[in-house]
Amino acid sequence: MHSNEYHDQIVALLPRLRRFALSLTSNKEDADDLVQAACERALSRQHQWQPGTRLDSWLFRIIQIMASPPFTRGQEKIIIREGWKH
Repeated sequence: MHSNEYHDQIVALLPRLRRFALSLTSNKEDADDLVQAACERALSRQHQWQPGTRLDSWLFRIIQIMASPPFTRGQEKIIIREGWKH
């Protein structure tokens, strides 16, 4: 898949990603921050995604991981640890 197609698919998924993140955070700002962080991760690690698999499932999993400890710290804002390697 070409990079532009990959980017277009991520953009098309944004409303669903935001709804999912909102269900995890119960806060619109935190949900938006979480989606942004997940999209940044997906864009920087496009080479790890397997073409022919579901991009939405991969992105939902990234969000789920990023919304769970050790990424969050029970504070009002989501804190993403820098340098984390999957």
